Amino acid sequence: MTDSKYDVVFYGELFDGYDAADVKANFARVFRVSDDKIKKFFSNSRVVLKANVDRKTADKYKAILAQTGAVVTVEARKPEGGAPSAPVEKAPASPPAEEEAPMPPP
Repeated sequence: MTDSKYDVVFYGELFDGYDAADVKANFARVFRVSDDKIKKFFSNSRVVLKANVDRKTADKYKAILAQTGAVVTVEARKPEGGAPSAPVEKAPASPPAEEEAPMPPP
């Protein structure tokens, strides 16, 4: 039996109370990319931030990104020849309490 794999997906949505410029700066810091590349993340289309990871890793990215002000989803990857992936869990309506999480590798 193979373990399920997931994608961490961003649709450009921010938590209430967060400034878009601040969230973009946080994204640039977390992903270590230029401001020009950050624009792609905020195009309001489906952007896979981390693909084909186990659930624990997906949840880790979700928690880190929630601290930046970004609403992300964890979506199950579709099995070979199966139905399209569906969201597994949507981020809560507000970011989690101040909790330090280690930064992910780029």
